[in-house]
Amino acid sequence: PVAEPARPTVEPLRRRRNRRSWMIGGGALLFGLALAAAAAALAADVFDGSDDDEPPAASSALNALAQRQARAISIMAQPGATRIPVAGAEERLLLVVGMEGDAVLIVSRLPEAPAGRTYEIWVISGNRPRPAGLFRGGGDAVVPLTRAVPKGATVALTLERLGGSPRPTSDPLYAVTRS
Repeated sequence: PVAEPARPTVEPLRRRRNRRSWMIGGGALLFGLALAAAAAALAADVFDGSDDDEPPAASSALNALAQRQARAISIMAQPGATRIPVAGAEERLLLVVGMEGDAVLIVSRLPEAPAGRTYEIWVISGNRPRPAGLFRGGGDAVVPLTRAVPKGATVALTLERLGGSPRPTSDPLYAVTRS
């Protein structure tokens, strides 16, 4: 009779697993978004019956989406990127900041903004809040910030009127400071 080899026991590392689940979840989300964009582009190309040389509006929207996705992937893939969980967000928000301050907010399970409202991201440096992106919520999303996040700056999230606001109209729902 041959004895079975002993199986090693592996102790779970909760912190590592949480970080890994964010990275895997973010990667899966980006892959899904890229796949959806590719399918939409193919559908637009296949079902577009026009013969003119000008690209349809949907095509330019898909190009913009593809550029945002590529930027988000680039930021998250940087070896020195810092991943900062947003305190109090119950693992719904993760800020990823690249070496040069470019950043992306990974959103998971955040409720959809009420009708006529949108979530707005702010970069606050020196007590001056500046708009850095909008999104609706209601699902998983990767939102590249339109503004760099310097060291010591705070990234905050508020609920604003649809289309955004030049400055926050309420206290932040969530905030995190880049150290």
